[in-house]
This record gives sequence, structure tokens and C-alpha cells, in this order.
Amino acid sequence: MGSRFPLVAVGIAMAVVVLPGCNDSQTTPPTHKIVKHTFYGVDPASPDQREILSWTSQDDNGPIDGTYTLQERASHSAPWAPSSEPKSFQGTQHGNEIDVPGGPLGLTTDLHGTIQQSGRRLHLSSDLGIETYDLHDSPPAG
Repeated sequence: MGSRFPLVAVGIAMAVVVLPGCNDSQTTPPTHKIVKHTFYGVDPASPDQREILSWTSQDDNGPIDGTYTLQERASHSAPWAPSSEPKSFQGTQHGNEIDVPGGPLGLTTDLHGTIQQSGRRLHLSSDLGIETYDLHDSPPAG
């Protein structure tokens, strides 16, 4: 008779471990994908000057942190070099739409952008620095 008690104790311990949902401390936190966007703009009348707008977001939703930079080159074959200090900005992204306060970018109005053509083009509500409202996801040829 003394040998039955250890079996009962083992059976009860196994039942407690097997029951689902008893231990909430093992839930997996949601993961967020960090997405980086970079768009380039060039005024065809001044092909040796370009602007770069770049930002990161989580899952293309929520707050964004980014930079805006102007670059120039001495000739068509010269390397690109910064022509001004990068401007940092913060804003929000909701899917294909971004909104950024204009002040940090030197604008008098807020900036709104729409990502178009499956992520290949960014259309802006304002001109940032060179005469273009459309920026593209790859540097201009040349």
C-alpha cells in the first residue's frame, strides 16, 4: 500500500504541467519590423544637385525618425558630397502616407507625402529644397 502514494503524486504533477493556459508568463511579445525608406529627388534643370529624404518606422505605421540632406557634385562624373547639414525630423506614417511638421525641414507648412508606384515614388505636398515634388527610391542615373 505504501507504493501507491508516490504514483498519485507523480500523476497530479504531470496534470498540472500539461494544462494549457496556466502560465501566462510565457506569452510571446509582438514583434515589429523596422522599415527604412530612402527617396532621392533631382531637378532636371540642375542635375548636379539632389535631395535625399530618409526615415525609419515600425511596420510602416506610427512614429518615424528621419533626415533630409542636400548633396551636390562638381561635375557629372564627380562623387556626391553634402552641400548642407542634414536636417533631422520626426513625424508619423500610416501605411503609404507620411506627415512631418514643416519647421525642422525649414518649411512654413507641414509636409505630407504619399508613397506611390509600389513604394518606388514619394509624392510630396511641398518642395523641400530643389524644384521637385516627386522623389524616387533609387538615385538618379548618372
